Amino acid sequence: MALPNLRNYAERFSDTAPSVTGSRNRYSAQITAGGLKLRESRIVADLLLAGIDDQSWTEKILFLQARSPETATRLGRLVRQRLETMDADLWKLVRDGSQIVATHATLAAIIKHSPLVGDFLDLILREQFRLFAPRLTKAIWEDYLSGCRARDPEMPKIHNELAAFSPYWTWPSTS
Repeated sequence: MALPNLRNYAERFSDTAPSVTGSRNRYSAQITAGGLKLRESRIVADLLLAGIDDQSWTEKILFLQARSPETATRLGRLVRQRLETMDADLWKLVRDGSQIVATHATLAAIIKHSPLVGDFLDLILREQFRLFAPRLTKAIWEDYLSGCRARDPEMPKIHNELAAFSPYWTWPSTS
């Protein structure tokens, strides 16, 4: 079975959800809060499936492992926003699935939530895979961000968040 073209997928959903600030910039979704967060996604998926009210949400989300209640709240909000782009069937996969299934379901939600990630996978990773490139360099990421800024001049400043997004993507030293 062939994978769907992520560019078409990103275009289909790019204008459907405004960012947290209410703007409709293409590249406004946040990836800086860090990574896939599978453990936290499983907890949030369970809360979403339980249909708890906002008061209970605030109490329960503090169980996320974070350095402070504010960080737990921010992380919970990000994971919830990611998962809410999908339906209850995906939440069940995140909550109950094997590590591989839950990881794939969480990544699908991240791609839908963040065109920045989806476009990177479609435009850059696909090409690097086709070229049998042994690694992704920091220059590739920086070139990609420049292209994003050309498509969306109001894009927020982003540094090296992709390194936080996945522990498997590392930047080789330039020296």
